[in-house]
Amino acid sequence: MEDIKSLLLKHLRAQTTAEEQTAIDAWLAASEANRELFAELNDPDRVARSLEKMDRLHEDQVWERLQAYTTGKPPAHRVHFLRRYGWAAAAAFFVLLGTGAWWVFHNAAKEHIAQTQQQRFRNDVAPGKNAAVLTLAGGQKIVLDSTAKGAITRQGNTTIHNTSGQLVYNALHGKPAELLYNTLTTGRGNLYQLILPDGSKVWLNAASSITYPTSFTGAERKVAMTGEAYFEIAKDERRPFIVEKKEMRIQVLGTHFNVNTYDDEDAWRTTLLEGSVKVIKGNNSSVLRPGQQAILSRDNAPIKVLDHPDIDDVMAWKNGVFRFNDATIESIMREMARWYDVEVVYDARISQHFIADVPRDVPASELLKLLELTDQVHFKIEGKKITVIR
Repeated sequence: MEDIKSLLLKHLRAQTTAEEQTAIDAWLAASEANRELFAELNDPDRVARSLEKMDRLHEDQVWERLQAYTTGKPPAHRVHFLRRYGWAAAAAFFVLLGTGAWWVFHNAAKEHIAQTQQQRFRNDVAPGKNAAVLTLAGGQKIVLDSTAKGAITRQGNTTIHNTSGQLVYNALHGKPAELLYNTLTTGRGNLYQLILPDGSKVWLNAASSITYPTSFTGAERKVAMTGEAYFEIAKDERRPFIVEKKEMRIQVLGTHFNVNTYDDEDAWRTTLLEGSVKVIKGNNSSVLRPGQQAILSRDNAPIKVLDHPDIDDVMAWKNGVFRFNDATIESIMREMARWYDVEVVYDARISQHFIADVPRDVPASELLKLLELTDQVHFKIEGKKITVIR
C-alpha cells in the first residue's frame, strides 16, 4: 500500500516516470476497487472537500502517527507533508487515507502496538450481530438471529419466516379475520431486516423498533418506528405508505429513504435516495427530492431541508461501515455505544473533529486505535465501558 500510495501521489503531481506509470496501470487493471479509488483521487470535487476538512486537522501529527503505527517506530524527523507536496496532493492523500484506511490499519503489524495501548485495550468488545426480538399480537416474544431458519409462526392469514437474519411476511389468500400488529425490536449491538406483507423492505439499525400490521388492508400502509431504519417501499399508488414517529409523519408511494430518529441525537433526519417523500410535523411539511434531507429539530422550528447531505455518511451503517466525516467525538461514541452495546465515560473534553472509514465487523479497539492516530484522543476499555481520555 505504501508503494502504490507514493506512486499515486507522484501521479497527482505529474512526476511519474514511464516505468512508474506502467506500475500504476498494472495496479488499475488488478481490480475494480482500485479503479474506483483512482477515480476518487482525480475527482476535483472530492479533493476540494478534503481541502476544506484539512483546515481542521493536525496534518503533521496524523502523518507521524500513521508512520509510527505502520512501521513500529517514530519517524527519524518531522515530515512536513503540506510544504513538501502542496495542498492538492495532501488533500488527495487524505482522500486515499480515508478510503483505504482500513486496509492500512488492518495490515499493520500487531507486534508494533505500544505496550500502553495493549494495556488499555486488554478487554476488547466484539462488534454487533444480526439479532432481534419479534413481539406477536398476543404479546408472545420470539428471539431471532441469523441461525434460526424456516417458518416460525402464523398471524392471521400471514405466515412468518426467518431466513439468515431476515424476517419475511407472506400473505395467504383470503381476507384476514382481524387486524393484528407485530413489533420487531433490535437491541444495542443488533441489526435485522424485514420484508413486510406488501413486499416493502426494512433494515433496522441497532436500538430500533418497528410496529406494523401483519396484513395491509386499509387505504394506508402505516407503520411506527423508533431509532433508525432504511426503507425500500413497494409501489402502490392506491395506498400510500406512512411512517410515524411521535409527531413526525412521512408519506410515500414507492421510494428508498433513511430515517434517523434516535432520541439522543440533536435532530431527526429523513434522507431521500430515490422517489419522493413528504415529511410532516404539526402544521409544517416538506416534499423531498432525491438527494435531500429533512431535519426536524426538537423545538417547534420549521422543517429544515438540506440539499446535499453526505449520502455515504447516511447509508454507512446499512453498508456495514462506520463512516465519520468531520465528526465530533461525541457523535462517534454515540454510534459506538449503540453498535458495541457499551457505556461511554468522558474523562476529557475533546474538540477535535475526525475523519475515518472502518468496517463495523471489527472489535471496538480497531476503531479506537485509528482515532488515536491523531494524538488528540485516547481510550481505555474496561469490560463494557469505554473511557475517553486525553
